[in-house]
Amino acid sequence: MENKKKPILEETLLFMGAMTLLGGFINAYSFFERGQAFVSMHTGNMAKMGLSLYLRDKSMFLAALLPICGSVLGAAAYQIIRYRMREKPPLLLKKGSILVELVMLTAVSFAPKTISDNLVNWALSVATGFQLSTFRTYAGAAHNTTICTGNLRTLGQKIGDLICLRNRESAKKAGQYFCLLFSFPLGAFLGGFACQLLHAHALILGAFLLALQYIRLIRDARSRAEI
Repeated sequence: MENKKKPILEETLLFMGAMTLLGGFINAYSFFERGQAFVSMHTGNMAKMGLSLYLRDKSMFLAALLPICGSVLGAAAYQIIRYRMREKPPLLLKKGSILVELVMLTAVSFAPKTISDNLVNWALSVATGFQLSTFRTYAGAAHNTTICTGNLRTLGQKIGDLICLRNRESAKKAGQYFCLLFSFPLGAFLGGFACQLLHAHALILGAFLLALQYIRLIRDARSRAEI
């Protein structure tokens, strides 16, 4: 009997669930510690931009614009690096992405509270934009680790499949995706606790989670004899 191929670690439920949890955790940090902002929920930020123009509120406009610009910059940086590393193993870029985000979260965690919230939220948006571009598939299908609108659509589709097909496989996929999607609010919930305990230093726990993900990537690559 032919052995079943081992799934890629970066597309497993546990790995992607942890990255999605981190997305919620970072947004809890920016909300509780940096001016009640969401650094990856850019549909809301786009709406805030329009509302701020209507209200003629310059501070609201800037608070919405900077995270949007940071997210675009993070995605653009990923794309440029991906093109320049196209001859390299894809895992190298994924490990580099985690290391960069780990350093950024650690730096923000120890940044003085006197640093502008807008500047910190911009930096976190760069990080989440890069993460969103790097880790974007689960079980061969699209998944977003820092935003939820598209993921809610995917969950609805999985539920629709379950209603139509009524088999064990569709039930399993719907259940797994439900768990994956709701790891985001779980991350926000845990982020709230972390901020209550550690305040501005709470992001160090997010950096610790990324360090664990990095170690898992290395171990998985060694088991596949990729490095």
